[in-house]
Amino acid sequence: MKVTHYNKAIFGDVGSFAHTMIQETTHGKIFSGKFIKSDGSVRVFNGRAYADGSVKGTGGSVSVTKMVPYIDNEVLIKNLKNASNELGRKLSKEEDADIIAKCRQKSWRSFKPENLLELNINGETIKFQ
Repeated sequence: MKVTHYNKAIFGDVGSFAHTMIQETTHGKIFSGKFIKSDGSVRVFNGRAYADGSVKGTGGSVSVTKMVPYIDNEVLIKNLKNASNELGRKLSKEEDADIIAKCRQKSWRSFKPENLLELNINGETIKFQ
């Protein structure tokens, strides 16, 4: 695995860099990383790039352009399993599209790019601190 250390002089603003790396290079593939949460703890995440229709718009007052949005795979899987258990059957893409969309909305997360510690995309690790 290739490891690159983030350098502001080379890559520019960390927010723009993180948005570009996630939105334009993942192409719907899973990526992972670590960031420092607002309470100071470290969160390890595994997700997919933000998808249209997944934002509920109920978050805090921080601008979405200053945040890096993603769909948390662990939360999405849990939400889909719970929905499936409530129905008593497996979910169908065609029949249960609205339920799946709601599960995706509930799985939406974001982080401040300045709080990134590590980003893993396409077999490359980028260290930020």
